[in-house]
Formats: sequence, C-alpha cells, structure tokens
Amino acid sequence: MTLYLISVAGCLFLYGTILSLIARSQISPSTLWATVWGISFALTAIFGGVFVVDAEAALVMLVIFAMPLGEVLTVALSGKFVLTTQQKSIRLLKIRILQKRSGTIQWICIAISFSGALYLAKTFGTPLFKVGSFGDLAEIGRMNARGIFRGELEIPFFAKIAFMFLQFGVILSGFSCASQSGRKKYTWTVLLFFTAILWTLITTQRSYFVACAVWWVGAYLTAKVYVGEERRVLKPRVILAVLAAAIVLPIMIVSVRSIRTGNSLSSNLGQAFESSRAWFAGYIPGFSAWYTHWNHQLDFGGSLFGGIVSILSLGQVGDSGASEAGFYAIGAGATTNALTLLRFVIGSFGVIGGALLLILFAFLARYTYDRCRAGSLTAAAMLPAIFVTIIWSPNSWFFGYGSRLIAVLLCLIGFHTAQYCMRFSRHSTRASNMLVSGRG
Repeated sequence: MTLYLISVAGCLFLYGTILSLIARSQISPSTLWATVWGISFALTAIFGGVFVVDAEAALVMLVIFAMPLGEVLTVALSGKFVLTTQQKSIRLLKIRILQKRSGTIQWICIAISFSGALYLAKTFGTPLFKVGSFGDLAEIGRMNARGIFRGELEIPFFAKIAFMFLQFGVILSGFSCASQSGRKKYTWTVLLFFTAILWTLITTQRSYFVACAVWWVGAYLTAKVYVGEERRVLKPRVILAVLAAAIVLPIMIVSVRSIRTGNSLSSNLGQAFESSRAWFAGYIPGFSAWYTHWNHQLDFGGSLFGGIVSILSLGQVGDSGASEAGFYAIGAGATTNALTLLRFVIGSFGVIGGALLLILFAFLARYTYDRCRAGSLTAAAMLPAIFVTIIWSPNSWFFGYGSRLIAVLLCLIGFHTAQYCMRFSRHSTRASNMLVSGRG
C-alpha cells in the first residue's frame, strides 16, 4: 500500500507540474488541487504506515483525478484566455479603489471580532479582564473546553457574527498583503491573527485559527491572480514563510492540546509525534474507514449543503453536516473525523456522480479564475472560496459551517460596494468635466 500511495502522489505532482506549464500559472485550480492531494498522499505514505487503508477505498479515491481533468476539458473547449489592454487598466483602477477602502473595513472587523472574543469569554463565565498570566488564560481555556465537550456551553449568536467578521477581515488582509505596498497591511494581519489565536485559546478549538489561516492563503492567491502575478507566486520569501508555518503550526496544535488536557507542554512534546500522526497522515485512512463502513445510501447533497441549512435554521450558523461527521478508528489506537471532501461528494452522489460533480466544480473554478484575471470583483470575491475548498479538500468540506458561507457573502457585499464607489467616482468625474467644458 505504501508503494501505491507514493505512486499516486508522484502522479499527482507530475500532473500538477504539467498543468501549471499548460496553464502558465503556478496556482490554477487544478494545479493547486493536484498539489494538495499529492502532499496528502505523500504524508500518508511517509507517516501513516501504522494506519489501515482499504484497497478498494484507495482505488475509489482515484476519483480525485476528475477535477483536473475537468479543468483541462474546460480550457480545451473555451480556448486560450487573453487579457486585453482595456481589461488591464480597469482591473488596476478597481484594485486601487478596493485598497483605499480595505483598511477601514479591516479595522472594523478587528474591533467586532475582538469584542466577540471578549463577549464569548464573559458568556462562558471566564472574563478575560481577570486574566493575570498565560497560566490563567490556559486554565480558562481548559474550563471552557470541558463545558463545550459536555454540551454545557454554546457559542452565543453575537460571537458567531463576530467570527464571520473576523473571517471577512482575514480575507481582506490576505488580499492586501498580496496587492498593496506599505507596512499597514502587516499591522492588520498581526491584529487579525492575534484575535484568531485568542478565539482558539478561549475555546481550545484550533479550527478558529486554522480556518482563518486557510482563508488568508486563499485570499492571497486570489489577489495574485487578480493583479496578474499568478506565474510568480513561489518566490523565495513565500517558500520560507510556508516552511515557517509548517514548523509553527504543529507546535501550536500541541500547545493547544496540552491546554485542553491539562498536561504540561513538556510532557506532550514527548508524545507529539505519535499523537500528531493522524493530524498529518490520517485523512486518507479516515476516508478508507468511512468507506468500508458506508452502507452506500446516498444523501443527495444533505451533508454538502448542511451549511446552508444551518443558516436557514433560525440563525444557527455554527453547526453543519460536516461538523457532525462521526469518528472512525484508523489503526494504532487512533481515531479521526477528518474524512476528506470525498466523503461528502461520494456520500451524496456516489462514485460516478461524485466524479461528475468534481468535473462541474472544475468548470466553475476555471470560469471564476478567468473572470478574476479579467478584473471582475465578483469573481475576486468568490475565488477565495474556491481556493479554500481545494486547500481544505484532503481534510473535509470547508463550507459545512454557515459562518464561513456568511463570510463569503460579506466579501461579495464589500467588493461590490467598492465597485459601486468606482462607478460613482467615474460618473462624478465625467459630470465635473462636462460642467467645466460648459463654462468654457
């Protein structure tokens, strides 16, 4: 099985390289898809030898090749995309308008999300104003984790709204860092991620921080596409940043786990590798465990559209079908509920239907990608959602949570507001010119 996993990873990396050369982009949807899934298969082969992967489930997972195949078909049918000079000039004007408004909106998002964190802690009965040290904060997180696990504590509605604005602010931050000069963008980024870390410490749920990090990456990549730098993303400093994140993130996960369990960090570090195996290499075994227990009854999108259902369910924007996925034993005494996006795609429409759905997703992803390159702010607001879906796909279905869907809606509203301001500015300038010429 290890040889099979390595072979699939190699094919995905090779496929992604060829696609990047054909598309002349390092971050086209299919290239990114092949890369993240190649990494997932490689990590499973390297670190997941103690886990069980069923042979039939491993073959079914080859359906992932349907997504890049769908983009190849889309490009072949639509022809080569060429950006006109007029589109380039309009795109630059839009990005300047967006940058002008972005800073104010990010400050608003920081204020709302930080207030939400304070309100969340107060609602849980552990106000942050009484925190005198990191040890006190760790104790608060430990108490809250017990209450959440037992069902005694629930996230209040205002806190959910505040987290939506935190995600929206992170999206704007990623966009600013990729397209804007100056140091203010780093101030916004630091404050937003400080707030995300605060949310994680209060609840000891790492998803608050990780979701924000994924959103930031998706927005950063989108901005690179929007400004026409999709061929020059993997610069040395970007590679160094990725390596730094690969080191810091596991340390943070172990730290949060030590807070939740009440053990010292030093005692957890001794078991960090074994306890983190599932986090690095448990996704494909997780899908395998689910597939072997699956009764082959389709839910026809019930789990995929859980986020939308949660929004319509009287304001409950935090729960979903994705969050209700059960835990499965994957071997070596480990369990996981990270069952990959395929669990929701195949569970909804079967293997063949899932392959067709991935081809349709590839078409929508490529269309949005090309429209973003052409300067559409609507596409620029939607493309981060496509990128985060791809990045998160080896783990789970990203939009099983209503709050994440609302963040996309806020992004659409914000970007359309910037576009309206641009049109209003152009009409005002035209009217002023007519008045001046009339006086002359």
